[in-house]
Amino acid sequence: AVFASTQKTALLVFQENSGNLGTTVFGPLLDNLSAATKKQIEDGVDFFIEEFEKEFSGFAASAGREYNRVDFLEDATAVPDQFKAKIKELVNQDYTIDIITIGHGSNKRLVGFQGASITDQTLRDLRNEVGRALPIRMVYMMNCRGSTLNSAWINAGAQVSGGSLGDNWMPEPMLHNFWKNWVGGMNFADAISDAYKSTRGIWSFIYKDLTLIPAGVNATQALNDSEPVFQGNGSLDIVTNIKLVANEILV
Repeated sequence: AVFASTQKTALLVFQENSGNLGTTVFGPLLDNLSAATKKQIEDGVDFFIEEFEKEFSGFAASAGREYNRVDFLEDATAVPDQFKAKIKELVNQDYTIDIITIGHGSNKRLVGFQGASITDQTLRDLRNEVGRALPIRMVYMMNCRGSTLNSAWINAGAQVSGGSLGDNWMPEPMLHNFWKNWVGGMNFADAISDAYKSTRGIWSFIYKDLTLIPAGVNATQALNDSEPVFQGNGSLDIVTNIKLVANEILV
């Protein structure tokens, strides 16, 4: 196999959709259903969306190609303790780590299984427990308000981190476009910028029907809030090696 980097690289995908339709246009359709029926529907949506994301973006297929290994934390494993344990495992095995997060979020919070969340404190604790900067090359967050965790990822050791400015109203195909750009060799800054621009046109057309977004949110606001912003070294790409020096990570 031919790997993009001369270092051992791992892709970690943290994914938990939850299937919650309450805040979507479909939410009112579930109001008159029993709790058991509603849970069955939401569990089905959760499974379908998570499997769709894996197949659509082709994360698993990058194992042995762009990455030496690919790990998924989803459903019951998409919780802070499992995330920290997986990062420590990869650090101990000398991997350079790229991270994709998929699901819901709020300010400084990536929501995992049954609401258990990765927060800025989780990342501070993880770095302290490892005892040095984490060997994370890039983080891309599909979650709403992902950018509010950019600085926490950088402080934990990540070289570059990006996520939406506000609520992410157009998660796909923006994630797919970013991933295609990244594995195709674009640097991080260009990969997220191009992904946003190529996706905005699609959702601009869809959001002409304002019934698809909640009252009080206009289409322009939804599209602007979805723009990903990054912190760190945007010139990094999939062939960039990072060098561990004492307690710091240098490019």
